[in-house]
Amino acid sequence: MKKSLGKYIGKIVFSITLVTVAVLMVSLYISTTRLLTQRNLLSQQSAAQSLLRNNSNFKDSTQRELFRLAAGKVFNSKSFNDSDIKQVLKDVQNANVQVKYSGFATKNGAPMSINGTSFSKHSF
Repeated sequence: MKKSLGKYIGKIVFSITLVTVAVLMVSLYISTTRLLTQRNLLSQQSAAQSLLRNNSNFKDSTQRELFRLAAGKVFNSKSFNDSDIKQVLKDVQNANVQVKYSGFATKNGAPMSINGTSFSKHSF
């Protein structure tokens, strides 16, 4: 009976190929996982930075707009028209979500405020 080395060599080659494919697959999985994790972290950092930058820009533009409104004639006249002031305060609150509460007081201490849809004068 002759023994053939072909079967043994075939099994060894097949085993080496199978182990190589398994090692490559595990290596590929690990590198892909690392890459995706890094990209995810970079995306999160970028999104957070963008959100902070946009929030800062929004606050700056809100502040500039409020200074512009405060310099307007509705708030700088000798006699104040309550309905004009009420309308400006409502418009500011409706146009900008960062302005939650607004109010106005004359130099002689007559404060007015607008809360939601109600407008009222307060005496302190």
